[in-house]
Amino acid sequence: MSLILLLDMDDTLLDNDMDRFLPAYLSSLSKHLADQVPPERMLQSLLAGTKAMIQKQLPAQRLVDAFDEVFYPGIGQTKNQLLAQIEKFYAQAYPSLRSVTQVRPEAVEFVEWAFAQGYTLAVATNPLFPRTAIEQRLAWAGLPMTQYPFKIVSSYETFHFAKPNPAFLAEMIAQLEWPDQPVAMVGNSITEDIQPANVLGLPAFLLQTSASPHSLNSGSFDDLKNWIRTVEGRQTPLSATPEAMLAVLSSTPAALDSIASILEHDDWRLRPQVNEWSMGEIFCHLRDVDREVTLPRIERILAEDAPFITAEATDGWANERQYALEEPGDALNGFLHARTRLLLALQKLERADWSRPARHAIFGPTTLAELISFTITHDQDHIRQTGEIIRTLQKQ
Repeated sequence: MSLILLLDMDDTLLDNDMDRFLPAYLSSLSKHLADQVPPERMLQSLLAGTKAMIQKQLPAQRLVDAFDEVFYPGIGQTKNQLLAQIEKFYAQAYPSLRSVTQVRPEAVEFVEWAFAQGYTLAVATNPLFPRTAIEQRLAWAGLPMTQYPFKIVSSYETFHFAKPNPAFLAEMIAQLEWPDQPVAMVGNSITEDIQPANVLGLPAFLLQTSASPHSLNSGSFDDLKNWIRTVEGRQTPLSATPEAMLAVLSSTPAALDSIASILEHDDWRLRPQVNEWSMGEIFCHLRDVDREVTLPRIERILAEDAPFITAEATDGWANERQYALEEPGDALNGFLHARTRLLLALQKLERADWSRPARHAIFGPTTLAELISFTITHDQDHIRQTGEIIRTLQKQ
């Protein structure tokens, strides 16, 4: 069995002390925009926009949109007014920040070793920067994307959650289409890398390059290689805690938004085969299941003592309700709104509420938590289905 490694970047793959990098970055950007925005106002708005991304808890909006709606009003400019100048900053001024960072030869050697083992590697950096800024830092690390086939590189254009929210890691795994292989996290921060992975039940390794190991699951890149041998063949199920389930439920509409964006919206209507669903039909299905099955079940379980839950035959709705005629973008937004309602309802629960009993027509005695776990499995199946649709359509 192969392995998927989620690798942090700063102070993991690249020697980049944020206590030095961020002041240099902020100073450079302030200077570059000084003719348009007073530096102090720019700094305050940039920090406020970054805070909005870090604190984001619901799947609506990509991180870039959450940032933009705080940053640009804060500086009194529109995005269109500054876009060309900001792009010029990342093309001409940002590269000078390379001098604040340093290559880690041992990181490059590890990445090459990991690819040689047949592992899948994804860069799970905190997605608080645009894609170009992250690609440049990978190049500074000696790991340019043109040479190293990272499966996913997180950035604020394609992610909806940031560290330390466990939903960030859930979103990354969902964008990988919930693979069968074991997944492990590697990073240098206990709070941003290790603890969120622990919430999801993922094995995690704390990279420490200059200090004594923090635990058996920490140490140097050489220690990391030895540790990987202990986890590569071991499938680790996701945690069934409320925190983990909320993170995974949050990740579904977020990941579908990013996965589906590979195709044009018009292609969301296309069926890969005559008798198979299109992506738009999947969005409709997920929306209606949340609205008409999952949410009402939760309301009944909370309101009644061990209610009887009927089994719903929802697959036939696609034809009965003519999902193929619906606007796919509206359906995806409808699913997002329904899932947000579900998340808000679950976030209000006391821990004991997750154990409230019910009787299911097929599964027999069950609990609210177990029914939510069925929703998660259902989500994962349709995310995989969406990935298959995209690959089939791209071959046609």
